[in-house]
Amino acid sequence: MDEYNMMVALLEECRRQLEECLDYLADYWREDLDLDPQDMDKRLEEVDPELFQEEDAWRRYLEEQYLKIHRWFRQNGYRIPNPGWRSQYAEEIIALGYPTLLGD
Repeated sequence: MDEYNMMVALLEECRRQLEECLDYLADYWREDLDLDPQDMDKRLEEVDPELFQEEDAWRRYLEEQYLKIHRWFRQNGYRIPNPGWRSQYAEEIIALGYPTLLGD
């Protein structure tokens, strides 16, 4: 595998993990916790701030990695594969009420 294809694979893996973080913050965390019925409409940071901080730190790390990979494509004169993914992700995470390093 050449360097370009390796970077494409890293980009795709980073995107996959960011999408998992997005899904987790949106809904899946409720399945992991034993919630009282009155907590079902709350956000993760209200129910379990420590778990939220862990998840948020992991998401921020992944966003930083995504930006590093993105810069590599730009610095080496390559087009970003599936460039619309970034704006779609940013819209979804912002709609949930969370900041992102990937734009607004």
